[in-house]
Amino acid sequence: MRFGIAVCCCVAVSILGAGRAAASPAKGKAIEVIDGDTVRIKPDQGGEQVLCIRGADAPALDQPFGKEARDRLKELVEGKEVMWTGPVHFAEDRPGRSVLMWLPEGEKQLSKLMIADGLAWRVERHCEGRGELEDLAAVEREARDAKKGLWSAEKPVAPWDWRAGAKNEKPDQPAAPR
Repeated sequence: MRFGIAVCCCVAVSILGAGRAAASPAKGKAIEVIDGDTVRIKPDQGGEQVLCIRGADAPALDQPFGKEARDRLKELVEGKEVMWTGPVHFAEDRPGRSVLMWLPEGEKQLSKLMIADGLAWRVERHCEGRGELEDLAAVEREARDAKKGLWSAEKPVAPWDWRAGAKNEKPDQPAAPR
């Protein structure tokens, strides 16, 4: 009986371990920044992927601070090695897959860097239960207190609220923290 339980435990650990191996960090080169939170990657194992930075939502290029967000992300990653884990799938209106992405040099998390510059918003639905939310909230608070980027206006508008207002539609995103 005990032998059977031990065998079942070993099999379960093997299966769980295999699942974790698939989610291990991947490395590659950022070959193109599409917008302020979306990057085309050439993974070390070949091919190309379009990935979105998990935890951050940057304005589109036609929105306030959209071009600044894209240019800052280009400065940070274009032509450089990046690492990521993931994916978390986005809704149909967003390209690629949401992943936690960072620069291996100094392990700089890209969502934190973009939020600290005031060029992205913290997105809670991609961070729940992952221990990232508190860090991103603190970084966002500091950027807001310093009146950086998006928060330089007295009443900043989140990218999804701006987009919905421009289309005269009700936003499908949660309200941004104020």
